Amino acid sequence: MPWKPSDAQRHDKKAKSAVAKRQWADVADSVLAKTGDEGRAVREANGAVAKRRITSAAASKIMARVSKTLGCFLLFIATAWAGPKTFQVTIGASATQLSANNLYCSAWIIQNNAAHNVAFGDSTVTITNGIILASGTPGGAYTTTASMNGSQPAPDNLSEWYVAGTNGDVVNVVCKQVNF
Repeated sequence: MPWKPSDAQRHDKKAKSAVAKRQWADVADSVLAKTGDEGRAVREANGAVAKRRITSAAASKIMARVSKTLGCFLLFIATAWAGPKTFQVTIGASATQLSANNLYCSAWIIQNNAAHNVAFGDSTVTITNGIILASGTPGGAYTTTASMNGSQPAPDNLSEWYVAGTNGDVVNVVCKQVNF
C-alpha cells in the first residue's frame, strides 16, 4: 500500500513538519517497494525522520559555531590595521589633545624633541602633574601597546590623551592605526 504524508504521525509522533512527513512517506514507500515488508518500511521511515532531527540539531549547533566564528572574523576585519601614522602636535597654552578626532592605535610612541620638558596624560595634565618627557634631541619618549579586552586588543583612542608644556613646542607621535 502506498504511504501518504498524513500516515507519518500515526507511526512516528516526531514527524511534525510537512517536510518530515513527506520524507517519512517517501522512505516508507521506497522500502516497501524494495522489500515488500511493511514493518521494515515503517522502521526505516521512522529512522530517517529521527536522523533528520539529529541532523537539524547538529546543523543548529554548527550554525551557532559558524556565527560565533564569523562574528570574531568580522571583528578582526573591523579592527584591521590601517597602517602607521606619523604626525606632530604643537602644544597650546593649555592641555592639547594628541588628536582632535578619534584616532585608534594599537601601539604608539610620543617623543619630545622640544627645548623644554613636556608632560602627557588626560585632559587635566599640566607640566607638573603628567608623565614628564625630558627635553632634547632626541628627547624623552613614551611607548605603549594596546591592552587586551578578553582575547581582543583594546586600542587607545589618542583623542583621549593630552600634552602640556611650553606654548609652541612640538612633540612627535607615531602610531599603529587601526580602523573600526
